[in-house]
Amino acid sequence: MKKYVLVFGLLLLLLTGCSKELSHREVAIQDANADVQDFVQTVRKDNGYYLYMDGKDTYYLFLNGSIGGLEETVTHFSNLTMDVRQDDLILSFQESQVSVNSLETEPKSIVLYRIQTDRPYDTIRLQVNGEEAGFDMISGN
Repeated sequence: MKKYVLVFGLLLLLLTGCSKELSHREVAIQDANADVQDFVQTVRKDNGYYLYMDGKDTYYLFLNGSIGGLEETVTHFSNLTMDVRQDDLILSFQESQVSVNSLETEPKSIVLYRIQTDRPYDTIRLQVNGEEAGFDMISGN
C-alpha cells in the first residue's frame, strides 16, 4: 500500500511540476535566439507592433517607436499586461510621447518581450492605451 501512495505522490508531483504558466518578461534583443534577432532586424526600420511566434507556446512582442519623431519627444512603451478571455490572449500596453527630459530613466522606444503561454489560444489580440490595435507584422517558425 505504501508503494502505491509513493508512486501516486511522485506522479502528482511530476504532473504539477510540468504545468506551464502564462508569463512575460522584457528581454534584450541580443539575448533572444538567432531567428528572433533576424526578425527584429527585418522590421526594425519601421515603427510598429510586431509578433514573432517561436514554436507553439513562446511568442515575442517587439515594440518599435524609435524611427522619426520630434527631437524633443520620443515614443515610450510601458506596462505590458496580459489578459485571457475564453480562448483569446489579450496583450495590452501603454504608448505615450514623452519629453526627452521628463523621464528619470531612458525612455523605452524599442522593447522586446518574451511571452510564455500556458496553452494554445485561438486569437492573440493587441490593445494600445486601452484601444484595439493590429499587429504590423506576424511571423515565426
